[in-house]
This record gives sequence, C-alpha cells and structure tokens, in this order.
Amino acid sequence: MFKKLHLRLTLLCTLITAVILTSMAAGVLYIAQRQQEESDAVALRSDLNSILYHLQFQSVIDRSWLAQTENGNRLLIHIEDKGSPLRFEGSYPTSTDRAQLIALGKEAAAAKGFHWSEPPSSTIEADVVTFSLSGEAGEPYLGAAAATSTPMGWLNLIVLKDMRLPYLQGICRLELFAALVLMGTLLLALFSWWFTGRALRPVEESRVRQTRFIAAASHELRSPLAVIGTSASAIPKAAPEQAKRFAAAIGTECRRMSRLVDDLLLLAGRDAKTWSVSFQPLEVETLLLDTCELYESLAAERGISLRLLLEDEEPLPKIQGDRQRLGQVLSVLLDNALCYTPRGGRITLCVKVPHNALQILVSDTGNGIPDEHKAHIFERFYRVESSRSNKEHYGLGLSIAKEIVELHRGHIFVRDTPGGGATFVVELPSERH
Repeated sequence: MFKKLHLRLTLLCTLITAVILTSMAAGVLYIAQRQQEESDAVALRSDLNSILYHLQFQSVIDRSWLAQTENGNRLLIHIEDKGSPLRFEGSYPTSTDRAQLIALGKEAAAAKGFHWSEPPSSTIEADVVTFSLSGEAGEPYLGAAAATSTPMGWLNLIVLKDMRLPYLQGICRLELFAALVLMGTLLLALFSWWFTGRALRPVEESRVRQTRFIAAASHELRSPLAVIGTSASAIPKAAPEQAKRFAAAIGTECRRMSRLVDDLLLLAGRDAKTWSVSFQPLEVETLLLDTCELYESLAAERGISLRLLLEDEEPLPKIQGDRQRLGQVLSVLLDNALCYTPRGGRITLCVKVPHNALQILVSDTGNGIPDEHKAHIFERFYRVESSRSNKEHYGLGLSIAKEIVELHRGHIFVRDTPGGGATFVVELPSERH
C-alpha cells in the first residue's frame, strides 16, 4: 500500500512541479519572443529610415551603397521611380527567387492598404506599412513598403529583412528551454521520490509498530483468556478444593488482564496525545523517599536489599514535573529490578547532578541486559528471551516510562552495573538556584 502511495505522491508532485516549471519556461519564452520581435521591428524601421534618408537627399542612387546596405543588414531592396523599377539586381543571396519575393512583398503591402502607383500623401513624411511573409522554402522575412518624396519626384520601395538567423536563434532558445525543463522535471522527480519517501517513512513505521502492537496485545490477551475459559469450564465438574484453585486462577488471570488493559489504555492515550500532565516544582529527595518506602517491605519479602543514597552536603535542585507520572516511572524501574534481581541481591537508588540536569539511577545486581537487547528494551511488548517466562511483565512498563520521561523533556537509557546487573538512568532538566 505504501509503495503505491509513494509512487502516486511522487507522480503527483512531479506533475505539479513540471506544470509550474513548464508554465514559467513558456512565459519566459513568450516574453523573449516578443522582445525579439520588437527588436527586429525596430531594426527594420532603422534600416528603412536610413535608406529613405539617403534617397531623399541624393539625386543619383548609388548602387554600390545599396549592395553594401543589403549585405550588411541582410536586406533585399527594391526601388521604383514613379512605377519604373530601378535597375538593381541586388547582391544578397536568397533561397527564393528575388523577383518572386518582391512580388510577394507588393501583395502583402497592398493587403495592408498600400497603393503602389500613388505618390506619398505627404512631402515631409514617407508613407510606410510593415508586413511579414515567407519564401518558397519557408524562410521568414520581415518587410516594409514606403513611398517618399525626392527632389526629382517620388519613389516607391520595398525592403525585406531576412529573418532566418533570428528564427534559428528562437528555435535554439526553444530547444534549450525544453531541455532545461526536461532535465528539471527529471531532477524534481528524483527529489519528489526521495522527499515523499522520507515523509512517508514515519507513517509506515508507525503502521508497522501499530500492527505489531495489536498482534502482541492479542497474543498476550489470548493466554489469560485461555486459562480463564479452561478454569471456568472445569469448575462445575471439579471437587471443592480444585474448584477453589480454579477460581483463584481465574482471579489471578483477571488481575493480569486488568493490568495489561490499563497499560494499553495508557499508551493509547499517549499516542492520541490525551495525557494530562501537571508540571510543578518537585523535590527529588521527597519523591525518592516516598517511592522507597512503598517498595521496602516487598524487597524485604524477596530477600533483596533496597538502598537510597543521597548526598548530605547540599540539597538537590528542584525539577519541573508531574509527581504522579514520575512516581510511575520509578515504580516501573523498581518493579523490574525486583523481578530480575535474585534473592540476596541489591537494588540501589542514587542521584547525580551533572551540568543543568539531574540523573536518577536505579541499579540492580541481577543478570543484566545483553548489549544486543539494550537498544530495544524500550519498545512496546519487547522482552529479553530469558524473561519471557515471567508472567508479571508484558514488556510495556519501560515503554510507558520512556514516554513519561520524554514528556518531561528528558531521556532514559540503560547501562551495565559494575560487577553485574543493569542500571537505568533517568535524566531530567533541573532548576539551579
């Protein structure tokens, strides 16, 4: 499912960015083309004005000057004196016959309202129309027809400017932009694939964790339900003493299920961000003393020494936290330590105060935790293989403790106890006076 979603999001992002990129490129090309057309029109008008100025003040037309003007500006110049063509064969080479181009130019000028056989309407300014045409080979020309007064009468002329070079430049510009758009689209597709994959990774990991969570919860619930079902079906046929044992087993499994459901609801509330936390200044000494008192008798029953080490030189800095939630963290750590520390072992609580932080350490002298398991023990339903026979734990306590500590902007980790065992360290930000 996520692979298809990844592909669809990549295609969608690529399509959107490609449309935007193509639109921007098309806009730039359009502006560049318009500017090129305006520049070509200005260049043609400048060439025409130069020719008109030369003709208006010359009694004799210099054919060498016309040839030089044609070659220097990519022009075709055709002049008629009162309807009689000037004997000038031209010097600029063309793909289409020159006479045919001049005829096409006359037709285009006539279509614009230019009267070839009539003198100019003004003796001061020339009558000018502009047009465009294409030769037999499709080569483009920009043209102008003009009628101007001269000392000897009036002249008509057609000027055609060869636009093959600007046209080829426009094609090259179009191909360049198309290549850039294609390359940009490919790069954006690669980026979209990477970005959408990175964005979907937490969602996919969350779904995998959720699936594992549900599977593990179902597995853990199946065992007590099986015991309850078997015991309940056996009670009617059992002797009174056996019936009491079956009833006691049902009560034990119900309490186990109740604890599991409470833990599941607690984690579900954290996932839904509905935990209520009341941050208040807390004295760590009081929190540790109260917690140790709660577990002192239980530790004594199991033959385990429970010690609390506090420094007497100066009071510990206060922390901002929820007393009930942090007490729950300590209960989880002490409960684990009591379960995995053998009789005659030792559990120690102590506090360290590094820079701008406060560390609560819970150490035991049990079997310890192998290095390959340390990175996973805070995952939900994770238990070291050697502890799976212990039915008192479902592998949720440390997950709950980790969530609570992170809610207090701290972190929790585990390390080996010198001489054997495990030490859990809860590090919280402190208030230094």
